[in-house]
Amino acid sequence: MNKKYILFGIPVLIVILIAGSVLFKPKSSVPSTDLPLTYTNAQFSFSVQYPSTWAYREYPDTKNGAGFSPSTEVSTPYSEVINIKESGRGLNDCGMPFSEYVKIAASHNIQNYEALNSIETVTTDGGLVGYLTTWKVRNMNGEGEFISLPITYFEDQSQTCSNQTGEVQFTLENKDYLTEYRQMISSFKF
Repeated sequence: MNKKYILFGIPVLIVILIAGSVLFKPKSSVPSTDLPLTYTNAQFSFSVQYPSTWAYREYPDTKNGAGFSPSTEVSTPYSEVINIKESGRGLNDCGMPFSEYVKIAASHNIQNYEALNSIETVTTDGGLVGYLTTWKVRNMNGEGEFISLPITYFEDQSQTCSNQTGEVQFTLENKDYLTEYRQMISSFKF
């Protein structure tokens, strides 16, 4: 009789384990690197590939870029994890070489971004050179600081340097999407 229970119990146990592993499988944290879709900004003539499982929202008022989110539903500002936009350097910064400007860019343009933490030269698949940066950021309450997520800058040589144009910025808003961020940067082109 014990053999009956064992012979019957083993297959039942196997079925329960398989069913449990399928039903309660944790969400994969492995990012998607499939980049078959392309966003093109008509106003500033740049494009970037993004995962087919993502959505984007072009900035409705300025049309200077878009935010991307990991969903096929309509993207909202709160769901966007990567942003790309044409931006300005500021008239006082237009005279310096772009490779020097990126070392002060966020500290000049974003509140509480105080100093460059790191800089890495990146090259796109098409040969464009950009600069991936992180920054020391002072907390809004003034107490303590932290290191920002990356901002990557590309010089837009087709635009006259001004407060509104002269660079394209990629901003990562969620550290879980660093792989997609780097993939999108690699695909960027003017």
